[in-house]
Amino acid sequence: MASSVASGSSLKMALSTRAVFLLLLSTLVLYHGQASSNGDTVTRRIQHGFKDVTNTAETLRIAAENIDMFNAPQQGISIAQGLAAINAKIGHGIEKMKTETLPALSDSDANLVVESLKEFVKVHKAMLHLVIEKTELPAMIASFDPIRMTLVNMDDVVCSLASDIVQLIPTQRPAAQKQFADLHDTLQDAVRKYSMSLGTTESDGALTATTAKIIEGLKTVTDMSDKLRVATEKINIFNAAQQGVVIATGFTTIIQKVSEGIVRVDRVTSGPLPDADAQLVVDALTTFVKVHQALLNVVIGKHGIIAMVPFFEPIRIALVSLEAVIDRLAFDLIALIPTQKNSATIQFQTLDVTLDKAVKTYSYSLESAESEAALTATTAKIIEGLTTVTDMSDKLRVATEKINIFNAAQQGVVIATGFTTIIQKVSEGIVRVDRVTSGPLPDADAQLVVDALTTFVKVHQALLNVVIGKHGIIAMVPFFEPIRIALVSLEAVIDRLAFDLIALIPTQKNSATIQFQTLDVTLDKAVKTYSYSLESAESDAALTATTAKIIEGLTTVTDMSDKLRIATEKINIFNAAQQGVVIATGFTTIIQKVSEGIVRVDRVTSGPLPDADAQLVVDALTTFVKVHQALLNVVIGKHGIIAMVPFFEPIRIALVSLEAVIDRLAFDLIALIPTQKNSATIQFQTLDVTLDKAVKTYSYSLESASDAKTGSPVMEKIGNGIKTVTDMSVDLIQKIIAKY
Repeated sequence: MASSVASGSSLKMALSTRAVFLLLLSTLVLYHGQASSNGDTVTRRIQHGFKDVTNTAETLRIAAENIDMFNAPQQGISIAQGLAAINAKIGHGIEKMKTETLPALSDSDANLVVESLKEFVKVHKAMLHLVIEKTELPAMIASFDPIRMTLVNMDDVVCSLASDIVQLIPTQRPAAQKQFADLHDTLQDAVRKYSMSLGTTESDGALTATTAKIIEGLKTVTDMSDKLRVATEKINIFNAAQQGVVIATGFTTIIQKVSEGIVRVDRVTSGPLPDADAQLVVDALTTFVKVHQALLNVVIGKHGIIAMVPFFEPIRIALVSLEAVIDRLAFDLIALIPTQKNSATIQFQTLDVTLDKAVKTYSYSLESAESEAALTATTAKIIEGLTTVTDMSDKLRVATEKINIFNAAQQGVVIATGFTTIIQKVSEGIVRVDRVTSGPLPDADAQLVVDALTTFVKVHQALLNVVIGKHGIIAMVPFFEPIRIALVSLEAVIDRLAFDLIALIPTQKNSATIQFQTLDVTLDKAVKTYSYSLESAESDAALTATTAKIIEGLTTVTDMSDKLRIATEKINIFNAAQQGVVIATGFTTIIQKVSEGIVRVDRVTSGPLPDADAQLVVDALTTFVKVHQALLNVVIGKHGIIAMVPFFEPIRIALVSLEAVIDRLAFDLIALIPTQKNSATIQFQTLDVTLDKAVKTYSYSLESASDAKTGSPVMEKIGNGIKTVTDMSVDLIQKIIAKY
């Protein structure tokens, strides 16, 4: 298992690095083309490259500062990816220098390069020192290998960069060599640190490796697993928000404790344990495996509910990290008890099977929860399955029709749960169809299947049309994202069902194909609708494109932004639940209004606006940018609080969507006002910097969880806040919306 996990981690890192590299390559090639056309010098290009990678290192340093024992498994991978991004940027710079014949720079230019190099080395060393310090967190062990690999690669690319830069600046060779030597020493320290056994937050005395300590550690993690099993069993659609954070935190703590166990085992220098002690260790291990399997089986069983809450992703990552640390523990512990090697190996292999199943389940596997007998493939069973999913679709249609701005929070979870159940049932249908080994069904049976399919398609289309129609309301609740993901997943399983079912009924192939194609059209429309289409809800007359209308639109969205800034400034740990919905709703409304602005701009057919009008538009745009930046800066500042409530994910998605519509507006609006192109471009670029910072801030929750320990007053307040929004009454929602 260890080798498979290691290879899997390496593959993920390779894919991530390749993606980052290709993105950087295309960006920097574009920059190079622009720079050359503008007559920029080699010196300025090198300075730009150093500044770019310095900024990346500084961002990574800030991220590393926020790593603690609770978020280390997840954020450790983010650090590895950040280091890989730096490697890609430096690698691209080396490639550019090797493909060009560059003359030696003058002494004055060489001085400028060295100054940029000094800043890069200073920031980079500060980042590396922090990364080194974080090895003291036992939970960082899951990220040791990818971080170590990227550090080794970094040392190589920095050495190559040093060789190329030094050749370019012979008059400043000693100064440059000193800088690169200093950086090389720090890099070597980092590589050595991530090649050694893990540090720990516990004292040496506390982690002295004895049989008693190892057994005590296994018992502690056994108790943790049992308590987490009890907590996980209690999760349901009503308390998913509260219990989700408990489960995610629980797994993180278990990873921490297993990591400390690895430290203990690695500190044994007296040789293998005697057989009597080894037997005691295996007894404790056997109990742990039994209890932990029980926990994992409950987590697997609760996948449907957990998949709908914002904590699904942290739980999934925790399972992957847990698999990594269990592998490491197995390797080290078995080496310590050779006389009980076979017994210990059996236990770890048993646990590995369940862990692997859990990881696969949380990667959206389509395994059926029904028994083998229940999934016997017969015509009757296939028709029964289609009938069941038809009934589910009709009931979900009725539930979806009832959604409105007052009950959106409650009905949202019903809709998300309903689609998840339908996907499960369709997946079981795929299993049934795949189990037919007797050949195609006779035509009489095939006709019965098509009749059932036709009814399902009709009813399911009705459901999808209602879901499409309710997009505006659903987009404002935390369950928008689960519903969107469910639609994409549904499209995938329906396609698979179509492929398999049509092969089973060749005499009715045409009829079945028509039905699936009909359903596919509506499904595709639903998926596109929930990808934030830019269709305007205003009438054609209301969207007539005039200078006055464009300015009015910018003024309106400026006022919206200012009101949302005030609302966001008021958020705190006591009102986070209520204000979270206000912020999510506010951004959704702004996106809608900006989208309407795009529609207006696109409808201009009379050519560019005259300069006088263009100036008025830029004035309105400038005010909007200033106010919207103020809003975004507040949202960035409130990240720590917002990250703890169920509305974090909708707000994150809204920021990404906002960036997309702003980019589109910029492209269209600038084309409309060519005489003010430069002024408008500056405004959009200014806004883009802040928007990009907001999107990056909300890409990873890097806030410290030091206050999130069980029983702390802060955690109780957060829990109460989340419970408030989960159990929110109709009256409370109505008051919030009315106030907004």
